[in-house]
Amino acid sequence: MKDSVDQLLQHGITAHKARQIQDAEQFYRSILQKEPNHADANH
Repeated sequence: MKDSVDQLLQHGITAHKARQIQDAEQFYRSILQKEPNHADANH
């Protein structure tokens, strides 16, 4: 089962806080593929 957008966002935020920027970017890009206008993933 694929992660929901909310789960992907939480993973992205966690990776970002851990300074794992490349990992965070992958999570945010996954969100944008599902929801191109997602406000939090666009920042």
